[in-house]
Amino acid sequence: MDQRLTAEILKTCESIGFADDEDKYIADPDWEVCVKDLILYLRRDDDDHSVRRLLGQAQVLGRDLLPLFKYNHKEPKLWDLGLRLLVNLTHPALLLYEEEVPKNKKYLNYYNQLLGYLRSYKEAFVDKVVWKTLAEKLRQLLNLEWDKRMEQDKLTIERILILIRNILHVPADPSEERRADDDTSLHDRILMVMHISGFEDLLLYTAVSETTQEYSLMVLEIMSWMLREQTGEQLAKTQLARNEDDKIKDERELIRMREKEAVLKSIQIQKLPTRHSRFGGTFVVRDMKAPSGRDLLCHKPITSVTDLSLDSTKKRKKVASNRKAINDEDSTRRSTIPIRIILKDFCAAFLDGTYNHLMSIVKDNIVRGRIEDNDETYYLWAMKFFMEFNRHHEFRVSYVSETMSTSTFHYVQTLLDRYQGMMVTDKERIPFWSRRAHTALKTYQELLFSLLWMDRDEDESVKESSRVIKSNVFYLPEYRELCLGLLNTYDPVKLSKMYLKDLVETNHLFLKMLQDYSSQNRRIMIKSKGKRKKPTKESRKKKKARKGASRATMNSSDLEEAWAIVSGEISSSFLSSELPDGETGEEIASTNVNVIPFDAASDVPIDEQKETAVERIAVFLHTGKFKEAVVLLRASREVWPNNPEYFGEVDCEALDEVEVLKSIYMEKASLPAVTEARISLRNGSDGGETESRAGSPIAEDDYERAAVIGEEEQDEEEDEEEDEEEETRAIELEHEFDFRGFLLKYAMAKVVCNYALLLQDWDTLKPLTLHCILKMFHRFVFDMGFPALICQASLFLTFKKILEVADLRSDLKDVKKFFMHFWPKFVKLCEDKKMFIEILFWKTAREAQEIQDGYSDHRGTGEGASKKKSSWTTEEENELELLVELYKDAPEEVKRAQKLIDFIMERWTWRPKSKRLFMLKLVEKELVDPEEVAKKKRPPKTWGEEEIAKLRELYEEHKDSNDIMGSILENMLIKRSKKAVVDKMIEMQLINDKSDVKKRGRRSKKTFVSSSQISGRSDSDIENETTREHESTRTSEHAQSSGESSSSDSESSDSESDDDNEKNDSMHLEISASAYDDEKVFDLGLKLMANDMMVAVRWIKQSLSYYLEDIIEDPDSDESVPLVPIGSDNITAMSNSEFKIWLKHIGMHPPGSQETYWRIPSVLRKKDVELRLETLTKILTSDLPPKEAPVVANTEAEKSPIRSKVVDEDTNSRDSEDVHIDDVDTSAFTKLDDSDLEDLDGDIKENDVGVGVVKKKRAFVIESDSDDE
Repeated sequence: MDQRLTAEILKTCESIGFADDEDKYIADPDWEVCVKDLILYLRRDDDDHSVRRLLGQAQVLGRDLLPLFKYNHKEPKLWDLGLRLLVNLTHPALLLYEEEVPKNKKYLNYYNQLLGYLRSYKEAFVDKVVWKTLAEKLRQLLNLEWDKRMEQDKLTIERILILIRNILHVPADPSEERRADDDTSLHDRILMVMHISGFEDLLLYTAVSETTQEYSLMVLEIMSWMLREQTGEQLAKTQLARNEDDKIKDERELIRMREKEAVLKSIQIQKLPTRHSRFGGTFVVRDMKAPSGRDLLCHKPITSVTDLSLDSTKKRKKVASNRKAINDEDSTRRSTIPIRIILKDFCAAFLDGTYNHLMSIVKDNIVRGRIEDNDETYYLWAMKFFMEFNRHHEFRVSYVSETMSTSTFHYVQTLLDRYQGMMVTDKERIPFWSRRAHTALKTYQELLFSLLWMDRDEDESVKESSRVIKSNVFYLPEYRELCLGLLNTYDPVKLSKMYLKDLVETNHLFLKMLQDYSSQNRRIMIKSKGKRKKPTKESRKKKKARKGASRATMNSSDLEEAWAIVSGEISSSFLSSELPDGETGEEIASTNVNVIPFDAASDVPIDEQKETAVERIAVFLHTGKFKEAVVLLRASREVWPNNPEYFGEVDCEALDEVEVLKSIYMEKASLPAVTEARISLRNGSDGGETESRAGSPIAEDDYERAAVIGEEEQDEEEDEEEDEEEETRAIELEHEFDFRGFLLKYAMAKVVCNYALLLQDWDTLKPLTLHCILKMFHRFVFDMGFPALICQASLFLTFKKILEVADLRSDLKDVKKFFMHFWPKFVKLCEDKKMFIEILFWKTAREAQEIQDGYSDHRGTGEGASKKKSSWTTEEENELELLVELYKDAPEEVKRAQKLIDFIMERWTWRPKSKRLFMLKLVEKELVDPEEVAKKKRPPKTWGEEEIAKLRELYEEHKDSNDIMGSILENMLIKRSKKAVVDKMIEMQLINDKSDVKKRGRRSKKTFVSSSQISGRSDSDIENETTREHESTRTSEHAQSSGESSSSDSESSDSESDDDNEKNDSMHLEISASAYDDEKVFDLGLKLMANDMMVAVRWIKQSLSYYLEDIIEDPDSDESVPLVPIGSDNITAMSNSEFKIWLKHIGMHPPGSQETYWRIPSVLRKKDVELRLETLTKILTSDLPPKEAPVVANTEAEKSPIRSKVVDEDTNSRDSEDVHIDDVDTSAFTKLDDSDLEDLDGDIKENDVGVGVVKKKRAFVIESDSDDE
């Protein structure tokens, strides 16, 4: 910083005021200007924070600003200027560096300097008068009515709260304070003066008042910094006199520390050499050779093998800063008893009447996004702290009812998932997200503890609430497997050891609660996620064949017999005034949702749901639900009165309705939904329900499942590009809970490794954490039966260290006891010598099972493996060898047409097997070369002449069939992929694109026009079809925008659109590369040029040039390019029918049903585009034909379909307008002579493209009677 600026700032600080002989601070008359200057200096501070550091070095806050508040607090301007400067000076240093400690040494030094100044500011604030002054001002502002509170008053309240937050936020420095527990720290002194000034009551009032809700989150943040060194349990158990529990706990801690000290002392004594230190010398280490080959020499006495290390003098490799483990130290301490009593009373008062209200407001702000980043962590902290305090003080669920719900579990879990994801994406701020994840985990742990306390409550309603929450948490897999997922994804580089400790304790608590809940409730239904294989095309064909076989069993005679049985009951139902059981149709319709004829919420139009209604009537008839069938028939007739072929006439008799039902019963019996419904009705879901379901209506979910199966079969028939590979899709299943099965999910190498990693810190772990680790190991070894799972060398080393001191420490006796029970199992496993290799690796449950029961090969024929169905008998092996010999002796045509595996599977007579099993057996029996089997044979890249001729022959033979590609691929000489064959057909100009060989539905009857038919068509025919396409497109767009059309209109439009689509497809093939007429295109182009369309012709030529560049860069591109008109000339041309006909002759495709613009088809290759560009160049460079003479309107205007009027335009007030001659309809005009042309008060000018334009000043303007023209 400049020295002059430094001197000016220091002079400004001196000019604020001074202290007299009585230590009373007297403000200078210019104090206001000085404070404003300091605010301005801070606002213009540099990145090094030079001004802030200078003011901290000058101690301006303690020497001038705080005394100014003490003795001049009645000055109104002081609360505006002075408070602003205090808030600015006490701003947290971490926020100045964007919540991240700087890594640069220079900025780290500045950061530490700022922290030191902030601690001095905090020391200066230990003043009762300053806090009373602030409290009095805040009380005055809060007592104001909300309508009398001005904006300046709100800013003053906010600044006071921010100032308190800044002071409490300053972290302690343990190296300077060196305060032990039960001693007064700087933070405790601040809390004491806050209590004396009455700030705690003001905070509670601000949190609960309706007029100060905007400060709720700020109050919560202040409370978090007030209680950051405390725990809820510690405050709740605080008493004026030490209770017995605290005494016993302290005595145990003292005994543990003394035992630990004694153990360390005894170890040090054992390490001391027996000889005196004066007797040094050189020692020889036996059985260890030096690099020279002689015995290793040591120049100091060795008492332990571990002391002999050759790595002591080596330079250790540096660990990268981003790979260092995160150190999350525990900042909690035990304050003095008076401070703890004050905080305990404050927390009790907050819980009694403020907690639920404040947490509700804060949660609403979080949901609505009215918070800043990181503010949700204060919400999580408040939940964790006050729910823990509530458990140990006076447990009442009503105090924390706002946060004790299933939605809270969901919210905390969502935050945990989010923080885990951010550690992966935002790697630069991993420590930041790690601390947040730790806070969320501790909150989740406290929610589980509160559930456990609710179970122990004497009130039955509280217990019932706990059971409801636990049923939701244990039911969904997202809640149930949260701890398992966190253990599996733990990374010691990103997350601290404290996080792992809390995670292990949380998992222990969750498993304990889940085990107790499952033991109390024998049948627990849970939801789990699974995967189901998506059926392939081949499997669905087999399924369809089985369905068809099952349907074939019920022939027409069976249907007649069945109808004879049920027709009597149906007829009586129609002829009676009421339906069976005395129920009317309206009653059934009101009680049974399934009789509503249509689904109003479905995306399918109501008019298209007729078939679904008929199908449902058939399901009702075949499952004994006759009254529902009758009601649904009549309701459907009211919805669709114009479809008597489906539901009968509107006023038909009851006997006629019986005939309608009979036709539905007979015709729809083979539908998949009806068949599935009959099977479900016959079999039932289980044995106990068969009898009841046989006479009861079919369940609605059975019908839906049957409909799904029917849709799958229909999709299989219509989809021609079904993927042959097996895919899986996620599904949700509901089944009975098995605790041991859930426990087996923890048998993973990552989970065991994390538990062993935490056990390495056994010397500093609490007894509870040690118990959680041992309990999990006990589950692995004894409950799951996988002792090999924890057999790992590093874990054994940890046990070895523990056993060395276990006899001297009482808290390690359980570890020794567990190891003594585990050791015999390990010794038994060591009977297999491979175990000594296995202890070097972490193992999964499957690997542990193999170690214990015996290793198995990939076919499952080991000791512990069960005999599978894929085993081969002697007869099967003999038949396999025989079929291989037959294939070798077969003619070459058979070998070329069929592979060995296909040949064998076609003639196989034993149990069916997969191709893989056949391959493995052929290799095992050495019947084929393994290298040839392993190498995938691919068809040659180049096509032979014979293959090309065969492809052309197959296309000509099957081009009129419904499945062109299926027939071609089946008869190809060399098996190739569908894409390769389609590309070759386009290259041979057999088709335009892949849509030409798309599988057609049963109703599709597209006709393709030959080249001779194309040549015989006139331009007028093409123009009529083009106009019809345009009109139908406009009609369909209008119908979509209006959304109102009758059923009959929609049906007719659908049929017409189908016909138009067929014609469009034909037109796509008509004007293609193979039917390109150069002369026709040239003649039509000259006509367009004569009609002033040179701009549009040039645009088409330029678009084709760009397309040519694209296909040169990417020859394999199969995308069509849209022709987007830009400019009035191009847009006008696209609406001209002659221009559209010319585009079709060039080979452009008109827009389809879902398209807007004309397109350059992808079938045009390089030579096709070059041919068209040649023609367009000739058109643009040729001489134009002579134009026809202009015309004027007939004098008899009333006889003309077009009326004329004279428009006088003032050339001074309006610019002249351009009118194209081609836009004028000449049918109602007569030709003018050359002399008449001279009389026109206009002239013809040439624009930039040579198009004739009439400049009108005083001329005839023609207006059409029709708005369309």
